[in-house]
Amino acid sequence: METKPVQTYVGSEDKAVTDEPTLVYWLIVGGDVGERGYVYLRDGFSTSDEIRFQTYSYNGGSYHFNPPIRFTHGVYIDIDTAAIKLYTIGYLFERIALAKE
Repeated sequence: METKPVQTYVGSEDKAVTDEPTLVYWLIVGGDVGERGYVYLRDGFSTSDEIRFQTYSYNGGSYHFNPPIRFTHGVYIDIDTAAIKLYTIGYLFERIALAKE
């Protein structure tokens, strides 16, 4: 899997990033200094789906997942837009990760 290129998505609001089984390798979050905001990565397509990762950030942060977090249905990112201004997520579709070279 290490030789496969990781895809990225940059956003600033709630978003269904993928709609198929996905491995998430990292997340970078940017926020207002001193403002505490939440970030949830959900397995699915909406704010009612299962949370697979959550953090509360004051100034943003960088999160690296080794092993990657597996999302069975897809990745939905749910953020507190009052405090979190930007995020970048690094992921790879599971079908690509498991493909023979």
